Amino acid sequence: MADRPQGKPKRLEMLIINDEADAPSFLNPMSGQIFVTNRVGKKIMELADGSLGVDAIVDEVTREFKGVARDTAVRDTETFLATSMDKGLITWTDP
Repeated sequence: MADRPQGKPKRLEMLIINDEADAPSFLNPMSGQIFVTNRVGKKIMELADGSLGVDAIVDEVTREFKGVARDTAVRDTETFLATSMDKGLITWTDP
């Protein structure tokens, strides 16, 4: 994704992460919206605490989910973060 925001992704402080194994989800208590994801999406959101950049998040994803090619992990992580930003689930820290 050529227009990746600068800085580090940070999930919404009050976001509630549901650990349901088959269908992890996030509840935005401000909007009342629920967003269902998978285990990889849940992991990305857990890592998006404002302390890690996208490359470090990708490193963790490829370490935990063996067999995922790095280029696929980069593309999917960037897409997930962009979608999460569009839905108001994350913001970006200053570079």
